[in-house]
Amino acid sequence: MAGSPLGRVNSHVLVEGDVVVFRMVNGKRVAVPLRAADFPPLVRQIDAFLFLAGSPKTVAALPATYCESDYVAELYRRAAILQSVFGYDFGLDIALSLQSCESLAHRARHDR
Repeated sequence: MAGSPLGRVNSHVLVEGDVVVFRMVNGKRVAVPLRAADFPPLVRQIDAFLFLAGSPKTVAALPATYCESDYVAELYRRAAILQSVFGYDFGLDIALSLQSCESLAHRARHDR
């Protein structure tokens, strides 16, 4: 992505429809619609695209993926960046995914 014309494209292209975040304004939680200009360029959010022609719209990671501490640390780093843009704590989703790693470890201990 870095140095490519695609990397300079606004990341709003990845969003279908409107995006609304909640921010604290004068002590109250207020819905704030994001404008296209509020989104950073693609190069600041992703490293590359993987084209999966004909594949389902989502591809789940293998549960063992979340057992790799360096990978999980990178997910949390990126979640913090995305939270500043979208106002949503993606770390919660990562924590849910970590349960699959814990489940694998639990089964491995009991399968011996």
